[in-house]
Amino acid sequence: MLTRFSIDASATKTVWRSLIDLDATCETQEVTFTSGGSVNVIEDHALALRLNGTIDWLLGAINLLRVQRSRNDQARVRLAPVLCLSESELVIIFELVAESEAPQAKALGWMRLSHVCGVWRNVLLGMSDLWGRDAYAFGAGVATTDILPRVESGLLSVTTLRPLFDSDGKLPAFCRGLVPFRRKAEFEALELKARQGLISDLNLSGGAFALPYLGRILGNRSQPHLRAVNIRVLWRPKEDETSGLQMPMAPHPNLRHVALVNIFIPFTLPRLVSLHVVSKVKGKHMPQVYLDALLDSLEASPTLKDLCILHLVLPSPPVARNITLPNLDTLCSDDDGILQHLHLPALRRALTIGSGSTAPET
Repeated sequence: MLTRFSIDASATKTVWRSLIDLDATCETQEVTFTSGGSVNVIEDHALALRLNGTIDWLLGAINLLRVQRSRNDQARVRLAPVLCLSESELVIIFELVAESEAPQAKALGWMRLSHVCGVWRNVLLGMSDLWGRDAYAFGAGVATTDILPRVESGLLSVTTLRPLFDSDGKLPAFCRGLVPFRRKAEFEALELKARQGLISDLNLSGGAFALPYLGRILGNRSQPHLRAVNIRVLWRPKEDETSGLQMPMAPHPNLRHVALVNIFIPFTLPRLVSLHVVSKVKGKHMPQVYLDALLDSLEASPTLKDLCILHLVLPSPPVARNITLPNLDTLCSDDDGILQHLHLPALRRALTIGSGSTAPET
């Protein structure tokens, strides 16, 4: 008799035909029993033996298929050993690949690994920090519709290029990677992450419609992980370019780098290291209220080391207000009038170009 773990493969057709016959016989027996007919013990015994033999054969077939699948899996592992790696090992490998292969506009980088197989995809989907770091590599539209749902509880870096911090934790001047935001839905998705306190870098450009969103993202609550802000506003004619003064930042405890182009947002930042304030229009005259807000913010940032004010003509008040920046060692401005407002005991490098009063009005 066949054991329950082996089969005669040549008997496959016979066994299946036997199953059909057994099914018909059982149905006949049931009709006979139900109608009150007599039971033939000998026939029933023979039927039970046939059923037992068929069950043994089916169990053997199941075991054979299981053994064959195991052999196939082993063969796949021999051909591709990576398939036998555990999830924790895959996580380490994917993190190393992601460090060296950042996604770019025309290259998926590490994200292509999610297309290899279902196992790899599931592991990568659980690595929310990777998705958050490179979420905006393909722009705000793709990030909003496709990538942000994968970030979940990970930190979000809003930039098309990864920030390159030096050994002192400083960013290079005028770093690239601005993400253009053009739709309200893109800001709404970003604002949701801000409510969770999960933004690490904010590197974006947008029109005046962006200001209410930026006001809430930067002003409603402290972002404990925020380390760099780079904002460029694109104004239309007759729009109020001082409206950013009405949306002061919250005191983000770890924000060290701020670059503001065509806008100024007041702040009190206890660990600020670098501040760049720039106008894209050369010779732009700075309103007095703008200068007052700038000096207030500088005075509230004693750790500041690098200050750059470009393409802005400072006003000349009757009495110049003077503040001390005890740690500022680098100053760049194309209006040397800034010097009459600052006492800089630690200054080592300075570049100023002429007097702002000679610049043409725009």
